[in-house]
Amino acid sequence: MKPRSKKTGRQLSAEIAEALRTSRLHARRRKQKSSLEIRTARLETLKAIMQDVLGDPAWRDTDPEEIEKWISVDDGLSDREWLDTAKNQLVDENVLPEHAGAPPPSVYRWNDVFIDTYKMNIDQGMSRGAAIESARQTASDTVPVAPNKQSLLKTDPDLYD
Repeated sequence: MKPRSKKTGRQLSAEIAEALRTSRLHARRRKQKSSLEIRTARLETLKAIMQDVLGDPAWRDTDPEEIEKWISVDDGLSDREWLDTAKNQLVDENVLPEHAGAPPPSVYRWNDVFIDTYKMNIDQGMSRGAAIESARQTASDTVPVAPNKQSLLKTDPDLYD
């Protein structure tokens, strides 16, 4: 084994100075986020917070622009303060995901019935086309969906996780 050579105080000081210089240059190169990027990130985080707080996965399908219509928060606040204030406003106003652009609960129920029936049909040996048609019929018979919300239904099994 070869013994390590000790560095002199001058060598250590030079290495420290170089490391500090490099980290400062790296920090300066980091692009500052625009106010739009900050606002967008906050709204996306708010969607996740609302999903956790209310236990409603429909919050992930909300439209940030629609959420923004329900809140009035000073952009000068820290992220934490901004998110807390916005969350409290949404909770206090009893804002539901469908108020902020998410499909109504009936669409989620229809989609759940559709995909569950489709999977069951496939497991029983039905062809893909027959399984889809049967699942559509079962879901439509089980869960009524308003005609103006029909376009929100997921009738292609590939759209599901």
